[in-house]
Amino acid sequence: MVGDTLSSVAVIGGALVMWRWQWYIVDPILSILICVLILIWSWRLLRDSVLVLMEAAPRHIDIELVRRELVRGVPGIHDVHDIHVWEITSGMYALTAHVRVDDIPVSATMAIRTQTAALLDDRFDITHAILQFECQR
Repeated sequence: MVGDTLSSVAVIGGALVMWRWQWYIVDPILSILICVLILIWSWRLLRDSVLVLMEAAPRHIDIELVRRELVRGVPGIHDVHDIHVWEITSGMYALTAHVRVDDIPVSATMAIRTQTAALLDDRFDITHAILQFECQR
């Protein structure tokens, strides 16, 4: 929307320049500049859309750092492996992972899951996590 507003302001400004000083070259110059800006914005949108559709891992999330933070930051987690992170939609991230814990009841894993979800949301903006718990052998 900001780009559309700036384009409209440029067109109005160009019209005023052409009306006041008869510098008609302003029209094609502004047209080319606006076209270049639209191409840049379109390319970024297309690139981001393809990455979301391909369920690509976000560039800013380091999987190894996620693993270390979970092992270090959540009591009861001994290891995390088979981690997959992807972008569901712009700015919304999901994670699946296998989490190795002690041989505990399933109900005890709920506290670990809650702490894990909070850590993932706070540190990495991952708001949707599916965890498969495995017992330590």
